[in-house]
Amino acid sequence: MKNILYIIILNLCFAKNFIYSENSWYSILSPKNITSISYSQNEVLFSSTNGLFVYNKDNEDFYYSDYMLGDLDNKNIRIVHYDLYRDNIWILNNKYIFFKSNLSNVWTKVNFYDFSIMARSIKNIGSNSNFIIIKISNNEYIFLDPYTGLVQRDLDNDFIDTELLSVEWSSSSKESINFNLNDYYAFDGIEILSSNQIKNDDRILYITCILNDTYNQKWIGTNSGQLFFISPYSDEIKEIKSIPPISSMNIAYLDNNQGWWITDNELISN
Repeated sequence: MKNILYIIILNLCFAKNFIYSENSWYSILSPKNITSISYSQNEVLFSSTNGLFVYNKDNEDFYYSDYMLGDLDNKNIRIVHYDLYRDNIWILNNKYIFFKSNLSNVWTKVNFYDFSIMARSIKNIGSNSNFIIIKISNNEYIFLDPYTGLVQRDLDNDFIDTELLSVEWSSSSKESINFNLNDYYAFDGIEILSSNQIKNDDRILYITCILNDTYNQKWIGTNSGQLFFISPYSDEIKEIKSIPPISSMNIAYLDNNQGWWITDNELISN
């Protein structure tokens, strides 16, 4: 069954017809394999093989971000990185690196030929107050101008070592995980099998990436798309529900393609 819902906001009804715009459609899509995790002050960003997903820490809402990706054709996102210093978002798919302001719809493309590497060589993306840093194979680094994406060349080794000390990295599935799940516990059908395996409702899940943010909150991604969270005030592993609850459901219809079509009267007044 496809894990996608289309919620139709009915703005105005005339007999059997209704008027709607592009913003009247809201899609809810469950993530697949989690490939990286990054965060801002109020949100946690999860990249997946089927797009970008956002968890709002204030209202605990989890959603697929149509708006953030905009018109990008390739939504198989390998790494997402939020630049805390400039409020910019950087993503990597299997062709290019893109970046944009968090308030913008326009992505700027960084071509790989500018620094002669392939997408599969990139292990992670990070940032500090001066640069965007691309980590590639063999623990080598490429420094980019955070506003233009241009490669910064002729940096001496001592300068590079100093800059690396202040980098905020995303959590990437391309890097080894240095985290022991056995130091924690879980309830509600969650069983810790090993340092990188969780059993949830008779499914064995493999940990792909873990992010420990500046607030000491731990965010865990898996190969199935299921997400987990550890509070700084507890050692309990809890699941993040992938689809938010829908209130005031009026009509629900399951079509021949196993897609749900739902109307919600409460959204009209909003």
